[in-house]
Amino acid sequence: WYCCWGATTCFSFAMFSRIPCSFGFLVSIFTQRKVKSNLAMTGEITLRGKVLPVGGIKEKILAAKRAGIKEIILCAENRKDVEEINATYLAGLTFHYVDDITQVLDLALLREKVKHPLFG
Repeated sequence: WYCCWGATTCFSFAMFSRIPCSFGFLVSIFTQRKVKSNLAMTGEITLRGKVLPVGGIKEKILAAKRAGIKEIILCAENRKDVEEINATYLAGLTFHYVDDITQVLDLALLREKVKHPLFG
């Protein structure tokens, strides 16, 4: 991640920065809701909120697993890429496949509020 949500582990991997990093960061700030820890996501979003697939899924999943990630959010169109990976490497990971940004936010944001909000 280039920008972190709610003090979760930050990555400098460009591969996990495209799904709603800046958008999710802003949503987290304005809603004052925490973000799940041990969660990674990759993909691109359009201005209308559609999540688009990306390449290099195997490498991204392996890097996320090494970093202690337990849940990964991917574009639904990337499901085929995950199915090509040996199940041994996928053990212990939960995948969520999404089509739009609202699904990402439902999965990533917790109901719990942050202790020290930036606004308010």
